[in-house]
Amino acid sequence: MPYFMSNALRQNSLQLAAHAAGAGNDYQKDKQFRKLNEKKDLLDVKMIRGGSQILIPNPQIVVGDVTILQPGDKITADGVVIDSHNMVVDEASLTGESEPIKKGSKDMFCRAGTTVCQLPLCWQQKYSGRSTSTCTSYL
Repeated sequence: MPYFMSNALRQNSLQLAAHAAGAGNDYQKDKQFRKLNEKKDLLDVKMIRGGSQILIPNPQIVVGDVTILQPGDKITADGVVIDSHNMVVDEASLTGESEPIKKGSKDMFCRAGTTVCQLPLCWQQKYSGRSTSTCTSYL
């Protein structure tokens, strides 16, 4: 084999090894990133189940659970407020609305991903799921 061909073969082998090492490194980083993202989405939620108050991770919310929200809490599922006293929700993350919105008898819908700004709220889980889930609130 001529010298220039063996030199080219050696160079291609080194490039292939470098690409394989880079791909393996990218795969490991992607696995770690996915694990971190799963943990980031986990929130502990105050619930009432069977008449007693418990704290559970949000993926464990099921139909019939009553969720207790306080100011600063993230709403983990879409819902309808049945009873509140001047509750205010920040919907800027979803709608771009700059002002927090009062919730009550006129505007009863709360969306997942928004944040409670004022006053406590209780509501009951109507549907569950990671994408768009829907709840109805009861006190």
